[in-house]
Amino acid sequence: MEQLWGEDPRIPWAQPISKAEKNLETQLGLYRWLGVSSFPRITNEEKVDFYNIQEKSRGYKDYIKKEFAKINECPISIFINEINYVAINHIKKDKTQYLLILLMNNWDTYYENYCKTYASYRPYRCINNRDISLDNLWWYLVKNELKVPLLNKHDTGAPLSQCWLPDQQTERILGNFLPIIDLQAFPDIYREDIEDWLRSSVKLRQGLKQLELQEWQAILASLPERYPSKRCQED
Repeated sequence: MEQLWGEDPRIPWAQPISKAEKNLETQLGLYRWLGVSSFPRITNEEKVDFYNIQEKSRGYKDYIKKEFAKINECPISIFINEINYVAINHIKKDKTQYLLILLMNNWDTYYENYCKTYASYRPYRCINNRDISLDNLWWYLVKNELKVPLLNKHDTGAPLSQCWLPDQQTERILGNFLPIIDLQAFPDIYREDIEDWLRSSVKLRQGLKQLELQEWQAILASLPERYPSKRCQED
């Protein structure tokens, strides 16, 4: 094969090994020809009984229950996908930015197509099942179990969906109290794009009006510990 196709650049796998070792682009071409993906693939769709979904994620089961409570129905089953060979909750916090970059770079062409799924239920006195749209399992795990680098050094970590990219006013007023993503942890060439993607696709919050009542209460409750009376007097 080397003699037949070895000089044809359209067939990189047939190149002599000595040449391939010296040419990174040739090696990449070989991987592409073999079908090796440059980003983690989504697994085949799997139908799971609702009562067994906690084997995948207890938090995901609670999320489904909460969504179905809005329509006063009980889920029967759900179709799910996962990220192949990626255990979200085992990724180290200083490595998560690279997974986010992969998701961002391939979002429009691949991942966005799998971020939603549907769960089935049967309304009272109905013969046929009906469906509602929900976050897919893998996307729920990314948003709720992935711990990302934070600007606030005192914060031990927060799920991606609870993080902020605040506007100037919000950061000035509550910057010390919010889990703000550290964009400096991302390579320079990706910072602007990742910020836009986190705002538009992950829907990270930006303004004071988006702070919920219980979050205001938590901030107020944390004041005595963060700012003891003696320190306040000194300030």
